[in-house]
Amino acid sequence: MTIGNKKVKIHHALEGITIIDLSRLLSGPLCTMMLGDMGADVIKIEPVSGEDSRFYGPPFIENESCAYLCANRNKRDIALDITTEKGKELFFRLVSKADVVVENFRPDIRERLKINYSRIIKYNPKVIYCSISGFGEKGPYREKPGVDIIFQGMGGIMTITGEPNSPPTKVGTPVADATAGMLAAFGILTALFHRERTGIGQKVEISLLGSLLFLQSPLVSIYFGTRKNPPRYFSGGGPAAVPSQYFKTKDSYVTLSAYSKKFWIGLCKVLGMKELIDDPRFRTNPDRVKNREKLIPIIQKRFLKKRTKEWIALLEKEEVPCGRILNYEEVFSNPQVMMNEMIETIDHPKCGKITLAGIPVKLEKTPGAVKKPPPILGQHTEEILKEFGITDAEMNELLKLNIIRK
Repeated sequence: MTIGNKKVKIHHALEGITIIDLSRLLSGPLCTMMLGDMGADVIKIEPVSGEDSRFYGPPFIENESCAYLCANRNKRDIALDITTEKGKELFFRLVSKADVVVENFRPDIRERLKINYSRIIKYNPKVIYCSISGFGEKGPYREKPGVDIIFQGMGGIMTITGEPNSPPTKVGTPVADATAGMLAAFGILTALFHRERTGIGQKVEISLLGSLLFLQSPLVSIYFGTRKNPPRYFSGGGPAAVPSQYFKTKDSYVTLSAYSKKFWIGLCKVLGMKELIDDPRFRTNPDRVKNREKLIPIIQKRFLKKRTKEWIALLEKEEVPCGRILNYEEVFSNPQVMMNEMIETIDHPKCGKITLAGIPVKLEKTPGAVKKPPPILGQHTEEILKEFGITDAEMNELLKLNIIRK
């Protein structure tokens, strides 16, 4: 990369990109954390009282909420009241030199605060403005409040999760928030690439409801192909491949997927049930999908005869995709997880050493890195404002008015 007449080596892919992060809770912070992991300078703007996720819990580590710590590493923090005119002036001063602005307010709140896209581009026409909302920018629900469980319910995913006769079942992790955050990061990177080519900024819109529908693309396709609501399947099975689920063993459970002819033959050999290979009810995957309710009890009965460890060894020998069901303690002591650097430990100024999920995207030339712990509220207020030309006298006045906190 050339800056002026000098060639500069880029160590991380997004070095030199400045992001103003106004977002709260998980969807926006997860998006900006991903970009920060890749080298962007993320300036997190919080209310002087702190964002809500700082108070979610327990658990807390030295009064810092795990809900906050999980998605705010690799950021600098400024505590600023943008509801005041002086606070807005400072905000727009930061925006004028930023590459990206990210917020996840409801559209009506964003407009009331006067931080919408049409106003932002008056201060920075080339900015990438990413707006993450619950239900989208249009429609009767645009101002309706919502959190992850609301979108899981209204997005259909709770009707396809769980056992056939169970009540609506929530996915254990906040999957709407997480999906929206990842898609927002993708949208921002796409817009930055377009701006690199054309010099033109743009608005990026993401909704949690739309993100959750996208996540269900395979089942959405099946619904429109049949015009029937997808059912729940036994033991985690799916709609298009049988058997592809978990089975109870003598001591725990085993997961497997025998969706192809090769894997089906291998499974039948492992089970000692070669007669199933050419049984006309189960010969092909469409046959097995059609006769799922007849096949699964036959297989399940056989799996009860051995321990999970024994079944895994036999299935792996036949190269049938399989695995154990692990709890978190087992997951994070698994050498596969550790060797792929999916655990990151970093020193936090209040909490001591904290451990977080690692960076899933591995870049060969410009790898991401966890360099900054999740910040304390207002930790970098003074540092950031001085970078933008705020004098000590101005800062002291802002502190007296409770517009900033450091």
